Amino acid sequence: FPPKSLPLHSRLGCSLSLTMSASVWNKAGTWEEKNCSVWAKEHLNTVLPTLKSANAYVASVKALEGHVHVLHVRGKARVGMDLTFELSIEVAAADEGGEAVSGTIKVHEMSETDLDDYDLELSGKVRSVGTKAEQAENKKKALALRDPLTAAFRSMMTAAIDRADSA
Repeated sequence: FPPKSLPLHSRLGCSLSLTMSASVWNKAGTWEEKNCSVWAKEHLNTVLPTLKSANAYVASVKALEGHVHVLHVRGKARVGMDLTFELSIEVAAADEGGEAVSGTIKVHEMSETDLDDYDLELSGKVRSVGTKAEQAENKKKALALRDPLTAAFRSMMTAAIDRADSA
């Protein structure tokens, strides 16, 4: 069969590369990789600032680097990603009349295999303002953003597969 062009891939921000290998599992040319990094970064830059938990929210995306690929291996779609990012956050004050505390969440490595076990690095006032007990409470509130973050990345991965499959 002659190869078919994928006319939608350029409009979707995904580039297509077909890699043939002499590996036993790939003799039929079943490896297809679509680079969806541009779309994924645009998507995350839109979605991440809307995330919130009961006592904290993402104010802005300060940095987002890395790549996102949709891989089709033997007919099964998988997402491969390696991202680092930095988010400005706000945490509700410990007392009702107090000021919100700002800070930063950094994730040095987010990949498809560690969505349930990635490290959040906190910095800024969220770690240094108030008593030790208030600092611990601020940290707890900030770390509550983990679940919305994980959900946003899972959703992005599903959407990336859908976009790549429709190309």
